[in-house]
Amino acid sequence: MIVNKNYDQIDIWGYAKTATPSFTLLKTTVAEASVEYIGSHEFHWFPHKNLLMAKLSDGSSFRFYRMTSDFRTYATDTTSDTKYLVDSGEFRLFHVPGRTMVPPIFWGRWAYFYISSIDDSEDSKLVAYYWNELSLEFEEKCSSDMDAETTNTNNYHKYTMVNVGDDGIIFNKW
Repeated sequence: MIVNKNYDQIDIWGYAKTATPSFTLLKTTVAEASVEYIGSHEFHWFPHKNLLMAKLSDGSSFRFYRMTSDFRTYATDTTSDTKYLVDSGEFRLFHVPGRTMVPPIFWGRWAYFYISSIDDSEDSKLVAYYWNELSLEFEEKCSSDMDAETTNTNNYHKYTMVNVGDDGIIFNKW
């Protein structure tokens, strides 16, 4: 479970691997004055690279945190090699040009975002990003304009996205 500790830190909670497992605080990230998180509900998991994507208060940027598969074993062990800990320095911010309107869908190295403009100046878009293994970041591969939106208050739940595994995603109007 991810929780905002304050504006510039997050807490990562989970079950510790001990003789008597218990729900406990596993890690608190280093405070960063230049980063302000939007809220506890704005976190997404990118499984291809074990990245926790934390949404920032500007509404269109994410911060990446790398997690290893054995994170729970090493999270509270201060003597462990740093490769086993949350790494906030290796991955930079990822910015989408607008606001994410529904949770993104991840499929392999692909990330699908339905985004709208910050104001009514542009149409909404379905954008597909592909993870580049050399630059360690998402690259926009294609986008498709959706219907024009009249106000920013009525465009939530206009569309839905569902991950259907090897067949990609289903993207449809409500």
